Amino acid sequence: MAFSKSDSIRICLLIIGTYIGICIGMAVMQDYFLYHPNPIKSDITVAQQTVPTLREVHYPTDTSPYYAFFAPPKKGRPTVIFFHGNSYHLNTFLGRIKPFVERGYGVLMPEYTGFGGIPGQRRQIHLEQDAARAVAFLHRQGYANRDLILYGYSLGTYLAVHTAAEAQTPFRAVILEAPFTSLVDVASAAVYAVLPVGLLMQDGYFTIDKIKNIRAPLFIAHGKEDDVVPYELGRALFLAAEAPKTFFSVDTANHRSLPKQGFFDAVWDWLDSLP
Repeated sequence: MAFSKSDSIRICLLIIGTYIGICIGMAVMQDYFLYHPNPIKSDITVAQQTVPTLREVHYPTDTSPYYAFFAPPKKGRPTVIFFHGNSYHLNTFLGRIKPFVERGYGVLMPEYTGFGGIPGQRRQIHLEQDAARAVAFLHRQGYANRDLILYGYSLGTYLAVHTAAEAQTPFRAVILEAPFTSLVDVASAAVYAVLPVGLLMQDGYFTIDKIKNIRAPLFIAHGKEDDVVPYELGRALFLAAEAPKTFFSVDTANHRSLPKQGFFDAVWDWLDSLP
């Protein structure tokens, strides 16, 4: 069936209009595509069934909506600040902090704005502020940066790097599980890579721009079968970082399975090797 010139023009205009509409939809609905929070507040009593020493803390005041789960360290042990990913809430990630608590480390799990019952808009600047509040809480409890390990998973890896890069004094260590160079790069590698994501995204989470500014020993772990954050992005971030640094990879691990495939054993060996 042959198309007339006018038909061809109408088809081209329809395709262009559809493309523009998709771009506008992506820009307007970023929150829907990027974040998948559980809006219900995490239950500390449920968390204590997995990690009995956890308690709920609020900051900067007892009536503040900003909260975290906190387990104090045993004497002489550092405290880990765990920054979770872009989905769910604190109760989902207890399996990633339980091994630290079992080895005597303290743990602070801060919740984010727009997650777990905390009101507000989910934006990069707000999550950065959430991370700063968590560090400030521990400072008020008498902890110095040298007593603190920053551990980020997925989206939380940006917060760990940002927090370390902004610090006036170095943290004890930084652990990144399944990190990325930027969220723009993650989106570009996804199914909608044909879209100009760099122009559409309000928050780029450019970890690559901050990684050289951290002044702490760095441990990066990534699975080669990661189906969310391409392995190549984690490797590129590692290559951009300054020493001292260590890279741990597992050929068969995906975005979620590193803890079951030697991640923690590698972390313990690395932490024990630090001065």
